[in-house]
Amino acid sequence: MNKTSISNSALIPALLTVACFLLAWQIVLPNYYQAKGDLDVLEEEVLAARAKYNSLETTKSDLASMTDIMNLIYVSVSDGTDEPNVITELEAISLKHELVIPSISISDPTAGIAGDNEYYYSDTGDTGAALNAVQVSFSVAGDFAKLNEFISSLEKSVKFMNIRSLSYSSSKEDDLIYLSIQLETYKY
Repeated sequence: MNKTSISNSALIPALLTVACFLLAWQIVLPNYYQAKGDLDVLEEEVLAARAKYNSLETTKSDLASMTDIMNLIYVSVSDGTDEPNVITELEAISLKHELVIPSISISDPTAGIAGDNEYYYSDTGDTGAALNAVQVSFSVAGDFAKLNEFISSLEKSVKFMNIRSLSYSSSKEDDLIYLSIQLETYKY
């Protein structure tokens, strides 16, 4: 056998292998870069989705921590006139300070109006969606220290109350101070 025939016969498969390799590389390489680009886009989308998930988890934990606050708000501002609870609250405060409330008057200016929850009343007469004021009037008598503690307890009450007017008189006969109080409590 001749050296030229051996080298030609070995050269042909080598050239065919290189040609197949280059042809495959030309077909595979663009697909590789396309797949790599798609993978990069998917990784960015995964990172964005993780960021959104983390944000939702943070919001979820914030809402869970607000549950106690919302429950307190629902106690502070009832969903109706809630007359029995207003009376009970005022009586509990008065008994705590050894005072007696002889009478309580509660009036709801929005009672019977269609769409009770559509208006609130303010000093300026503005209306909007939120609260309805409920007027509460009562009187109480006692010595100065107990009445002062009583008013302080009204201010710190769980139920939101706004003292609108307070008038007093005193009696030399029994050394008592008489308070007439008008306040507002609210409903939504």
